Amino acid sequence: MLRVCILLLALALVLAPPVGAREFVFSDPNGLFQTVIPEEWVYQTQQSSRSLSVFYGPGTSNLAYFEVLEPVSYDSPLEYAEYIVSLLAGPGGLTDFTVEEGPDEFKLEGLPAVSLTYTYQAGNGEKQREARLLALIGDGRAVSITISDSVSAFDSTRAVLDTILAEWRWLI
Repeated sequence: MLRVCILLLALALVLAPPVGAREFVFSDPNGLFQTVIPEEWVYQTQQSSRSLSVFYGPGTSNLAYFEVLEPVSYDSPLEYAEYIVSLLAGPGGLTDFTVEEGPDEFKLEGLPAVSLTYTYQAGNGEKQREARLLALIGDGRAVSITISDSVSAFDSTRAVLDTILAEWRWLI
């Protein structure tokens, strides 16, 4: 009996997730990508749809969201980002919108992408900072990955983006 208990304990230790593995796998409802999200971030069913997946973080202002954008007629992620910036800065856009970094081109798991960081005045009067990545995936579609938080808390929230990108996998 003791041998069976020791064997079961050893098996449990081998199969247990490693310490610090506090993420869950998120797969896009369209089957386009997969990544990990920290377990303390909560999927928001009512704000999400087939083209928008929203997660609230543990803080008061942090969120992450993934959008499938279509139709997209741009061949360059940089040109598409400049178009998005013009909408955010223009009439009906975000209050006090300011680009802080980028747009910078890079490859997201082999696909052309661009990143930028900007700030704006949120509806609650607080200054908000967002890091947004846009990747062109073909067939007139793009994927947007956005991390958002108050300016004062953004640096710690940005680490979530690093986690998301480290585990990013295209399923297309």
